[in-house]
Amino acid sequence: MEAKKKEDIKVKSLINKEDTIIYAQFLSTQETKCVFDSLRDALKTMTLKFIKPTSDSPKSGGLSITAFDKSTRALIKVRIPVKTFEVFHMNTDEDDSSNEFCASVNVKIFITLLKQANNTDIMTWYIHKEETDKFVFIFENAKNVLFNKKKIKLLNIPKEDFKIPTTEFICKLGILSADFHKYVKDSSFSTDKIRISYFDTTDTKN
Repeated sequence: MEAKKKEDIKVKSLINKEDTIIYAQFLSTQETKCVFDSLRDALKTMTLKFIKPTSDSPKSGGLSITAFDKSTRALIKVRIPVKTFEVFHMNTDEDDSSNEFCASVNVKIFITLLKQANNTDIMTWYIHKEETDKFVFIFENAKNVLFNKKKIKLLNIPKEDFKIPTTEFICKLGILSADFHKYVKDSSFSTDKIRISYFDTTDTKN
């Protein structure tokens, strides 16, 4: 059976985009659920930064998350490009030159609501102009028959600026996340530390 093509799915508008600050829609929630589920154990709160594409670069913009986990001293950076969304619409103030909007949420509650969607549901996010303290989820099945609407209250968290210096690295390693996760998990039974080293010798040949 062939997978349903993206253009074959007709998505009806559930709300007037012009009445929202943020309006974003995914045709499938599975990948999005996986991305956010990976943040559950690392963060208690997170700030979703929505970035409006520029007129000279329509493919720019999207969703960005940057957070620092104080317990593990780990910097977490996630980016979902605008091309990932079926619809991505922002109404920013004319005097707002940054073209950005930040929404801070409780990670546990956000992911709990997100998991209520089926993997094949059409998912819509929006923040209404008249309810700027609420983040709204709408989950709708592909046949546009059933939909589930949820709201989460936004948090008032001071904006953090992360200054990450430019660093030149001597090597780059690519590995399947599932393989790396299994290796770390298996190693955790015998040690609480892992060292990743780079050897550049004639024998190892990088």
